[in-house]
Amino acid sequence: MKRTPQQFVAFDVETTGLHPWHGDRIFSYSLTDWEGATTIHRLDNKSSRSNRKSLRILKDFFADTSIVKIAHNHKFDFSHVLAYEIEVPEDTIWHDTMIMSQILQNKCPSHAQDYLAELVCGYPGDIDNEVKREAKKKAA
Repeated sequence: MKRTPQQFVAFDVETTGLHPWHGDRIFSYSLTDWEGATTIHRLDNKSSRSNRKSLRILKDFFADTSIVKIAHNHKFDFSHVLAYEIEVPEDTIWHDTMIMSQILQNKCPSHAQDYLAELVCGYPGDIDNEVKREAKKKAA
């Protein structure tokens, strides 16, 4: 089946740590469509209603198998999603940009997302510092 660009969405999580099975959780996630439009959803809002809405959007995203999910280090993101007991259908199609990089650029000194963003797209290498600053803020 040929897919249209609108059916590809990049997914990324920001977490409180590396171990979802030891209590680390997603505090925010982003969805970016083919055109580059990004929505950011927080799961650490003071309002439980806002948290439920963000969680519902995440569940709906994963329930829709017509959307190809693109992640960098899918194993990490996926393990955090599963910690929320979100059902992900078996026929979900994933693309993992880290694995793609490891295959296509096997001699590259790093396959980290920020390194590849700078190498391939020219994004500043310190862009993750902004994410770290945001991580310390609590959502409204």
